[in-house]
Amino acid sequence: GLVAVDRNTVTSTLGDASLTLGGRVTVAARVEYVHPLHNFALLRYDPACVPADVRVSAAKLAPRPLPPGAEVVIVGLKSGLNEDIDASRRVDFVCRRTRVANSGWIKLPLPNPPRFQVYNAETLGLEVAPPVDGGVLASDDGTVAALWVSCAYQPAPNQLASVFRGLPIELVARVADKLIADEAPRHFRVIS
Repeated sequence: GLVAVDRNTVTSTLGDASLTLGGRVTVAARVEYVHPLHNFALLRYDPACVPADVRVSAAKLAPRPLPPGAEVVIVGLKSGLNEDIDASRRVDFVCRRTRVANSGWIKLPLPNPPRFQVYNAETLGLEVAPPVDGGVLASDDGTVAALWVSCAYQPAPNQLASVFRGLPIELVARVADKLIADEAPRHFRVIS
């Protein structure tokens, strides 16, 4: 199985990864792909390692990006982000109906020192965005139209901040389809 996350969750292919499914079971995962330009990474896990009583199914993906004004449901998790320090902190499931407010390029200040930052991606803003740590934008029938991703940036030297935006799922689907077919995703070339 494949799971898509933002690049604030998985920053590189180095290291160990695990996935918690349904808040009930944790399985080992491998970072399969980190996109060099867009804000997502794909992790692979073995579905055979998931107990039979934990239901996991593939998400249905929307074929096109959402236009401004489209109704969506944002589904995500809200946590304190300090589970290592305070394991008693609750993690809440959030599900809220809203609308796409805008679609466009995200302009963020250049990072210093250089680091990954979202570029060359048309993202979605919401009319009302609840405070979640990430998730998906979906239709009423559960079709996923976008990942709700954290876009980190530096507002000033030695400061880190983030803004959340919707990353159209078609960007993720192109790579995921290649990985599912056991093909290598397209390589990017840099002119030096």
